[in-house]
Amino acid sequence: MLSIKPKRILRPKEAWERLGIKRQKFYEDFVNTGRIKLFPLGKRAKGCLEAEVERVIDEMAAEG
Repeated sequence: MLSIKPKRILRPKEAWERLGIKRQKFYEDFVNTGRIKLFPLGKRAKGCLEAEVERVIDEMAAEG
């Protein structure tokens, strides 16, 4: 039986903490390059998909 994982939205701070990097590197290396896309959640809040962050983590692990 298939188990479907629900999609989660992460706030930028949680995303860069999961990646183990600081804010500036998160924006320079991942957001500005398009590897992680932030989208609006409200007037000032932004978020990204947890799956995108997990994909980046997997890519980093594969690179060694």
